[in-house]
Amino acid sequence: MGFVETVILLFTTLTLSAQPPAKMIPEFRFLRHDHSVFANADLPKDHLLLFVFFDPDCEHCQRTVRAMDRDRLSFQRVFGCLVSMAGQDKIDLFAASYAPRLRGLKNVLFLQDAGGQSILRFHPIRFPSLYLYSSDKSLLDYEDNEETLFRIERSIAAHTK
Repeated sequence: MGFVETVILLFTTLTLSAQPPAKMIPEFRFLRHDHSVFANADLPKDHLLLFVFFDPDCEHCQRTVRAMDRDRLSFQRVFGCLVSMAGQDKIDLFAASYAPRLRGLKNVLFLQDAGGQSILRFHPIRFPSLYLYSSDKSLLDYEDNEETLFRIERSIAAHTK
C-alpha cells in the first residue's frame, strides 16, 4: 500500500470511528453462501434483528461467536445476520469452527459483505460489532466488546417477553 492509500485509509478510519452506530438499519446488499443477494427487503418483519460484523481472523470475534454458539438458545429469538468482508471460504470455515450449531439454525445467516459497505453504513467501531434492532428496524442495543455479550442477551430477553 502506498503513502496516499495509507493516508486515505487512516483518514477514513478516523472519520468513521467518530460516527455513532447506525440508529436505523441502513440499506444494504450482502451475499448469501450461494452468492444470491440478501437485502433489507429480505429481513423478517416480526423479529428482533441481530447484525454481527466480524473478521474470521479476529480472536475477539472467534470468542464472541463461540459464546453465541454455546448460548444459542438466547439467540433463537432473533433473526441473526453474521456478516464479514472476508471471502466465502473463510466465512464457511469460521462458521464451521466457531458456530457449528448457530449455522444450522434457519434464523441465522452467514453473509459476505464483498464491497465493504457495512463500514460506511452501519459504522462499526471495532470487531466484533453487535447491533440489536427492533422489528421496526430501530437500534435497541450496540456492543463491540466480547466481555459484554451478556448485555445483548439481556436485551434480547427483555424485548422478547
